[in-house]
Amino acid sequence: MYNWFNQFHFSRAVKNTARDFSDAGEVLTRLKCGISRRHQEDLANSVPGAIELLLIQVKKTV
Repeated sequence: MYNWFNQFHFSRAVKNTARDFSDAGEVLTRLKCGISRRHQEDLANSVPGAIELLLIQVKKTV
């Protein structure tokens, strides 16, 4: 999953994946990818493993 993720170029370097993607609301809206309120909170709080679950879901959508 990280190999797939690292193929993308972002406007700034990703240093801490969990922290850097803690505000994923706008991105998810554009991708039409819904997640639960709990998962949103986990992402906002940089809970370990939360970003990986989201990226797996996004990969399936893209």
